[in-house]
Amino acid sequence: MTAPFDISLPAISRYLKVLEGAGLISREVEAQKASLPFARRARGWCFATPNSVVRKRATNTALGGMAALTASLAIWPHRSWRAPRKPGRNALVRNQLLSGSMTDKRSILITGCSSGIGYACAHGMQARGWRVLATARKKRDIERLSDEGLEVLALEYRDARSIARCANEALDRTGGRLTALFNNGGYGQPGAVEDVPVEIMRAQFEANFFGWHDLTTKILPAMRAQGFGRIVQCSSCLGLMSLKYRGAYNASKFALEGLSDAMRQELAGTGIHVCLIEPGPIESKFSATSLKAYKANIDLEGSAHADVYKVRIAKMEEATPSPFRLGPEAVLEKLIHAVESPRPRPRYYVTKATYMLGWTRRLFSTRIADRLLAGQ
Repeated sequence: MTAPFDISLPAISRYLKVLEGAGLISREVEAQKASLPFARRARGWCFATPNSVVRKRATNTALGGMAALTASLAIWPHRSWRAPRKPGRNALVRNQLLSGSMTDKRSILITGCSSGIGYACAHGMQARGWRVLATARKKRDIERLSDEGLEVLALEYRDARSIARCANEALDRTGGRLTALFNNGGYGQPGAVEDVPVEIMRAQFEANFFGWHDLTTKILPAMRAQGFGRIVQCSSCLGLMSLKYRGAYNASKFALEGLSDAMRQELAGTGIHVCLIEPGPIESKFSATSLKAYKANIDLEGSAHADVYKVRIAKMEEATPSPFRLGPEAVLEKLIHAVESPRPRPRYYVTKATYMLGWTRRLFSTRIADRLLAGQ
């Protein structure tokens, strides 16, 4: 049993002096004694001081015969005692804009909006009151999206001039105040790594990585100038773990994950947040586009993997429904949180497949993971 002790202000003052004499706390803490928070712990009371964590069981120790302190004394980190700071002007402006309470309308540039994730997110964000600047590559898709009430810009990720025109027009239309960027366009190039020609690998990276980086770096100066912004990257569950016969796509998403992590750390404290959305199978034209890339860019007959390709292509052509596949609205839900939450998450998992790969990477060795994923 631990002895009860007095927690009145004079008693606190005496206890602090004893602790100061023992070298456990500094005089700065004594000045905070009137506002120290208390919390009931399993073996007594604890009190907070700013800089270190000290636990003492005071039985005949340097605390000078204070049997009343036989309870555990915990000196917690600064988060426990620091009074909430009043938000500065930049934080107030940022929070007001993200909550939609300012006269300036929130704006977001979403790429790859001709179908699938981009299409659902463009219409979904517009329905929430955002000003959406949607992009597409083909003229007929641009006209169709315009007829549906969206502001549409032309963008080809593999063309540097197209990226520059898109960025400049987006900033011109929003007066240089773009709230968020959602990089989403791209495609998946299937095939064994040894069968992917270098020029096809470069094309995969141009569409899935270099183009995204180019557009982001052209938007970032405006976000820095306004003191806030959100950069959301549509990665993939295959940015967490690689699966065979998807090497080019895996590589582009792994590169995107590393780049985004570095950028998030570099932009800390600027008011600009970087988030990754990592979907698994989503209802879209992604598989159909991948099938076209399979047939167009891989030597299906002359490869050492020819027999495997026949089976995999047959499955892709059947388009068998997957129990793990979700609609693109699942990504929209994560995008809403990423751009509207005052504290967005660095990563958003979408679909069971992403969670399964995430846990596989954490729980199993590489050898065991390879065996588990051998049939994929």
